[in-house]
Formats: sequence, structure tokens, C-alpha cells
Amino acid sequence: MSTRAQILRARELRRNATPAERAVWRLLRGPDFRPFHFRRQAPVGPYFADFISHKARLLIEVDGDTHGGRRDQVRDAWFAGEGYRTLRIWNSEVHESLEGVARRVWMVLEEQGVSDPHLDPPQNGEGEPHLGPPKNREGEQPSRPSSR
Repeated sequence: MSTRAQILRARELRRNATPAERAVWRLLRGPDFRPFHFRRQAPVGPYFADFISHKARLLIEVDGDTHGGRRDQVRDAWFAGEGYRTLRIWNSEVHESLEGVARRVWMVLEEQGVSDPHLDPPQNGEGEPHLGPPKNREGEQPSRPSSR
């Protein structure tokens, strides 16, 4: 359960999002990723997740120059202990190729075994139909591993 202070801090973090965080949020709120119900600046334990999908057990962090040190390692270990995978995306990646970021997120979702939202479709009124993974520059979808 989030405390009042955590809720207020999460709201502040949302209001003060970086341009890269805003771009990733627009991506994750789009139809391709909507079935995974990503939340932004969500309080989880003692931390705030830039973006988190409890359904996919995936945490996405959009990092600037100040990340990647010991503190992030401790944080990532805590989330791993809770069953979450952390995907770190650099601000420069977002600015250079949001499409590339979308492909990376999709690949991680596939690795997590949750890339097919039809396994657990949205309830009535929740989200829109899934349109499949983002396409590459040639207009093709990335190949899926044949694990079924």
C-alpha cells in the first residue's frame, strides 16, 4: 500500500517528467503496449519505477547521465528479488530512435513470455485490440521464437 507521501512524490515525478520519459510514456500508452497496463512513476516498495507492468513483471527505467552506479545495482537487485526484470533505456536511445526502443521493449516482453496479450485478453472496456509488435524499418514484424 502506498503512503500519502509516496503518492504525492509520484505525482510530482509525473509532472516533472523528462522529454525522454514523456516520449516513452506515449509509446507505452499506445495500442501495441496497452494490454500490458504500464504505469508510470509508480511507488513499488521503497522505490519509484519510471514505468512498470505488473502483468509482464517488467520495469523500464529511462536513464540519463547520472544512472548506472551502485545505487542502481542495489535497486535492480531488489526488483529482481520481487520477480521483476529491469530494462534500462538511455535518454539518447529515446531521442535517436523511439522505434528502436519499441523493438527492445517488445523483445523483452517476448523473452518474459508475455508478448501475446491474447493469452490474457483485456476485459470489456479495457484497452483496444492488440495490433502486434512494432514493425522494423522494412515494415516487417520481428520474428517470434517458436516455443509453442
